[in-house]
Amino acid sequence: MKYVNFLLLLLPLSFTLQANEALDAYYQKYEECANHENSKKPLTADVMNKYTLKKQDLKYILIIKDIRVAKCSEAEEKAYLNTVNKEKKITTQSEYNQSILAKLNKEELVHINKINQRLAEFNVDVNVISLYDKLK
Repeated sequence: MKYVNFLLLLLPLSFTLQANEALDAYYQKYEECANHENSKKPLTADVMNKYTLKKQDLKYILIIKDIRVAKCSEAEEKAYLNTVNKEKKITTQSEYNQSILAKLNKEELVHINKINQRLAEFNVDVNVISLYDKLK
């Protein structure tokens, strides 16, 4: 009986350790993805002009980096979510992005994808206000 009680105590601990390892892997991958984005060439007003992007397109720049990083770390995020208690509400970057994207219409979503494709080689984590001031 003592052995069964001991095993029952270890079971939740095992799940907790598994969840912590998955969370650590998710955080590590997320940071790796963010660093990869930051290592790209910076987005400048000249780049925006070259790709015929306007001041109003800057509102979409804010979500594009989050989408990129979430997509890059998607497998680790799913692995983590599979280890946690389903009743516990956890908001991940993907869920946050989806909540924002759900508020946009189809044309805006298509436009975001086009901007993201055009600027794939550029770091979009920029000072949007400064960039806005530099655009024509």
